[in-house]
Amino acid sequence: MRGRSLPGTLGVAQRVPLLFACALLAMLVVVPACMGAPAPVEPVPDVRAPAQFSRSGTAVTTDPWWSAFEDARLDGHVHQALAANRDLEAIWHAFREACAVVRRTGAAKLPVMDLLADADISRGSHDNDDERASVGGAVGYEVDLWGRLEASRRADAFEAQASLDDYRAAAVTLTAEVARTWYRLVEAELQMAVLDAQVQSNRKILSLIEPRVATQQLRSVDLLRQEALIESTREERINAEADAKILRNQLAVLTGQAPGRIPPGESPRLADMPALPTTGVPIALVRRRPDIVAAQHRVMAGDQVLGAALRDRYPRLNLRASAGSATGVFEEFIAAFAAGLLAPVVDGGLRAAEIDRTRARRDRLRAEYAQAVLVAFRDVEDALVEESRHRARMRSLERQLELTVRSSERLRDEYLNGQGSYIEVLAALTNEQSLRREILTAQRLLIDARIGLYRALAGHLVTGREKEAQ
Repeated sequence: MRGRSLPGTLGVAQRVPLLFACALLAMLVVVPACMGAPAPVEPVPDVRAPAQFSRSGTAVTTDPWWSAFEDARLDGHVHQALAANRDLEAIWHAFREACAVVRRTGAAKLPVMDLLADADISRGSHDNDDERASVGGAVGYEVDLWGRLEASRRADAFEAQASLDDYRAAAVTLTAEVARTWYRLVEAELQMAVLDAQVQSNRKILSLIEPRVATQQLRSVDLLRQEALIESTREERINAEADAKILRNQLAVLTGQAPGRIPPGESPRLADMPALPTTGVPIALVRRRPDIVAAQHRVMAGDQVLGAALRDRYPRLNLRASAGSATGVFEEFIAAFAAGLLAPVVDGGLRAAEIDRTRARRDRLRAEYAQAVLVAFRDVEDALVEESRHRARMRSLERQLELTVRSSERLRDEYLNGQGSYIEVLAALTNEQSLRREILTAQRLLIDARIGLYRALAGHLVTGREKEAQ
């Protein structure tokens, strides 16, 4: 009787596999219910946000932001750029790529079915023909026991959302670049008009000097100096015209057109400065700016990638089923079902290294997210400082011009009456003309600073591509 089990009982050799199977079944049922894909958690930047910005206006920011300048030509260029700029279009297609990756990753959670049909005819030397045919199919499915596949899908979904945020941030940057280029072009055209007027003014002064030099009331060297000033002003005019042509080419490319398609402007005018907008609460900027939101979504993607790497250490359950018929008359039918459990035992540290890599990547993304928040705060503060500086500089330049005009007129009158030196007249005239050109540049730089502020405060733009895709 030794070595034999009693009726109705199981031996040790039979009980161990059964217990193991029961334990495995319990693990496959209970553990996945407690350990799915990691829940998405919105990260909090490791940054102490200021309570408020250093300055704030009272005007409500318009939507879109560039409409605050009330410049119809700027509106046209911006809308053209949003529709036709090639760099922006490329970023949109990168977003489409990311969406396709999400669909591809999600497909891993669905069953895979393959169909197979085969036919074979062989002829022997004695007219012995052998005909064989088969048709069948197979289905494979990986059970997402631990949420690894779902974590991978969520990671790609967050990456796709970050790609959309990149597109929105690029759209905001593009509108700012178009506005800056446009007003640089307007300034160049205004500089050309000012220089044309200064050439005419210098010629008038030359016409007053010429007869007095002919009668030897004034020195001929004064005539030469005035002619040199005219040539110097013409050189400035040449430079301004070249700048305008280059800026037209830049604006054409920004708006998706070939260089040379932007004609010279008629009646160029720098926009009047709108009232200072309210800068709002700094923490609200974190939730509004698309570049910050993109960094946030990449952190969330990194969390999911790390979760997938952690879950890759656990067994995988693959289900397989196949069915088909064989031989020439299909009289045989074969069906099979299999389940395989693949559990990693020794991998040389591969999975541990992958966990370390994904954890380091997640930490890097968190640091980049915090840096993006700090840069956003700095962008607003820098724009406020720049606007204050250029406003103060404008007041100083206008005061300098007022004093220089009075000084220049007095010195010119004294010189034409035979008093004083032409060197003093020439210096005052050169300074006056230079100040007029500097004021134009200062006006444009003030607009530049406001564009920077609008860009720093702007949320995302809903472009035509987004509307069509919805």
